[in-house]
Amino acid sequence: VGPNEPPSCYPDSLKERGQYIINEFSRYSNTLGFDAGNEVTLHSSDPEKEINAPCQKKFIRDMRSYINTCSNVTATILPRQVPIGMANWDYARELQSSYFNCEETDPLEAPDWYGINVYLHCDPSAVTQDDLNGWIELRDNFTQFNLPVPVIVTEFGCRERFPTIDGFEAQRNWLQVGALYSSSYEEVFAGGIVFEYSAEKFIVDQSDQGNPWPYYGFMKLQYGVGYYS
Repeated sequence: VGPNEPPSCYPDSLKERGQYIINEFSRYSNTLGFDAGNEVTLHSSDPEKEINAPCQKKFIRDMRSYINTCSNVTATILPRQVPIGMANWDYARELQSSYFNCEETDPLEAPDWYGINVYLHCDPSAVTQDDLNGWIELRDNFTQFNLPVPVIVTEFGCRERFPTIDGFEAQRNWLQVGALYSSSYEEVFAGGIVFEYSAEKFIVDQSDQGNPWPYYGFMKLQYGVGYYS
């Protein structure tokens, strides 16, 4: 979804691209879901308004409609329905959560699942009171929101500099596991999705940090758990 206001934020090519990806990956039994957008409103051309948010909802509607239609066709390329959701940046939680999960004119405009990208509870040496309070507030917020779909902690795993392991400066820690899979959090969150599996070589190569392959040094703008050629 583009940065501008509707309808230009939803180009025709996006719908075709989304259908293509659904066709390709729904064949695999380990495809658990599709993400119809990641932090779309963060990239709005107007920093004061999420002007491209309506295009996000229309894209979700079109992709959910596509899966519903194809699943009813004999010998379809889609052997099963795969839930379509979205991942959002951690800003204006209540406003954005309510907006994207509101069924305005078409129930298909709301996602099948809702993801929130948060980097809380991340300190590897000690859990500060502020950090812990932020994690508790996250749980309490979504308890109050009571969204009608599963809520997932996306961009799961804290991306900071941690102790070196086998010569590599580690990219992640998983301090949220103890809370996220505890009884009080399981009532609110459906789990977490690691973002992302491997570092992207192109992005690392373009970085001004200048770390050569095999990238033993920590890369601030990298999100991968591991490095692969």
